[in-house]
Amino acid sequence: MSAIQIIKPALQVNTEPEKKPRRTLESFRVNHTDTVGMSWEQIDNLRPPFVVDGFGRRGELMLCAAESKSRKSWLVQDLGFCVAIGEPWLAKENGTGGFETAQAKVHVMDLELSQGEMRFRFAKARGNRTANIAEQNHLTDQFAHYSLDDVQTLDVFVLLDELKGTVAAGDLVIVDCLYRLHPDGNEAKEIASAFTTLKDFAKATAALVVVVDHFRKAGADKAKDRIAGTFVKSASASTIVAIQTNAEGVLEMSIDARTFHGNDKVHARFNVDNYRFETVGDDYAAPVTVDTFTQHLFDLWQSHDHGATVTKKQAQAKWNLDNLQAADYRLKKMEGMKWLFKRKDGKAWTYSLSGRGVEILQSAKPLAHSLALGEGKQAEMLME
Repeated sequence: MSAIQIIKPALQVNTEPEKKPRRTLESFRVNHTDTVGMSWEQIDNLRPPFVVDGFGRRGELMLCAAESKSRKSWLVQDLGFCVAIGEPWLAKENGTGGFETAQAKVHVMDLELSQGEMRFRFAKARGNRTANIAEQNHLTDQFAHYSLDDVQTLDVFVLLDELKGTVAAGDLVIVDCLYRLHPDGNEAKEIASAFTTLKDFAKATAALVVVVDHFRKAGADKAKDRIAGTFVKSASASTIVAIQTNAEGVLEMSIDARTFHGNDKVHARFNVDNYRFETVGDDYAAPVTVDTFTQHLFDLWQSHDHGATVTKKQAQAKWNLDNLQAADYRLKKMEGMKWLFKRKDGKAWTYSLSGRGVEILQSAKPLAHSLALGEGKQAEMLME
């Protein structure tokens, strides 16, 4: 006779927020009597200390949202590096400016990437930021990474609760990406429940929780409009950072921070040389049209014969750009428009004019006129 097998039911995890004992109205009353006679400095200190000035305080939730492939995961990793070191985030290339951070530990719960990919990205960014082994060790010690790509959605909330015991007040907690907590961002009840859990976590730990979200490449052009279309998301976070990328690879960060003011928009670019995101001038935020790229082409070949080739570094110098990544974006865009073609020359890529590119340089009329395109259509073509 065979042994009887006892099959235990699978563990059921409830993601609904726990029902708390009902409180009386009086328990919610706000006391203002002890604020009478306070100095302005004392009044300012009624708010929790910032973790990232202009973006988030202890106990708050920040939503960072953009389309896929817009480098938002690299952006929040860069934020993590700055908090771990205690240096300003989004400083200029010369190191000035940026947003002050309070040095703290960083905890990353990545719901998308495997351990191998997380190790690669962290090592790549860390090595580009500093070659000093002591500094690399310090950065490593400041981070706690968790790869949850193969964890069931319901179990993520259990692990998030477990994380509370390791998080100290003022720490930075990154959760990437929101859709793994619930796949359909249009289902308000489930999304609201997820945000309630994350906000409770932030309050319980006094950490700044940064949640990464992305939306499909469709719909309105403006990232902030995409978020505003989902009321639960736009209303649930203390700070909303809506990101869109223009044709030159510049991130336009629209900031809506309830407990800060004065920084509603920041333009930044990823610097491939040091793996930092750096603030750039407003001139990079101007609309990019076909006429703009026509001028770029003239600037590049005005001192060359049409059969000459150029490299990224030559283009960077010719265009007087602040980093190589900016030149790379322009060259790739013109290659996609069939104005240029590239080929490998040793270890470097070189760019040559295509037949269409030569025609543009020889034409007395701007390309926009010859194509009979309106400004809107030009921008649309470049952003595709």
